[in-house]
Amino acid sequence: MVKNFLFLLIFFLLSLIEQSFLVHFSFANFTPHLIFIAMFLLIFFDLKEDWVLPALFGGFFLDVFSGGIFGIKTLNLVFVILFLRFVWSLIRQKSFFWFIFIFLLALLLYNFSFFLFKICFKRSLISFNLEPVSLIYNLIFAILGFLFYEIFLSLKKRF
Repeated sequence: MVKNFLFLLIFFLLSLIEQSFLVHFSFANFTPHLIFIAMFLLIFFDLKEDWVLPALFGGFFLDVFSGGIFGIKTLNLVFVILFLRFVWSLIRQKSFFWFIFIFLLALLLYNFSFFLFKICFKRSLISFNLEPVSLIYNLIFAILGFLFYEIFLSLKKRF
C-alpha cells in the first residue's frame, strides 16, 4: 500500500515536471517521456514486481495532463509494459547493450502505437513522433537514469 502511494506520488511529480517545467527546455520541440523512462528503469532493474498498477498510475497522469483522448496513454503504457515484461523474461540479461536496444525498441513501439490509435479512431488529438531527435533525447535521459541507478546500487553495496 505504501509502495503504491509512493509510485502515485512519484509519477504525479514526474508528470508535472514533464508537462510544466521541461516544455520550457525542450530540444527541437521535444520533451523527454519521464514516466515512460521511469517505468522502463523499474522493469529493467526489478523483474520480480508486478508493474501493471504503477503503469496505470503513470498512464493516468499522462492522460490527465495531456489534451488527447482520455485512457489512450494509459492503455498504451500498460501494453508496452506487458511487452517489456515478456521481452525481459526471454532475454534474462541485464547489460548496457540490452538496455539501450530494448529501450529504443519499446520507445518505438510506444510511439508507433499512438499512430495506430490515430488511424483507428481517426482523431488528430493523439500525438506521436518517430523523430530520431526525440528517440536520442529520450535515450540520453534513460542512460542518465541507468547510470544514476548503477551508482546508487554501488554506494548501497558499500555501506
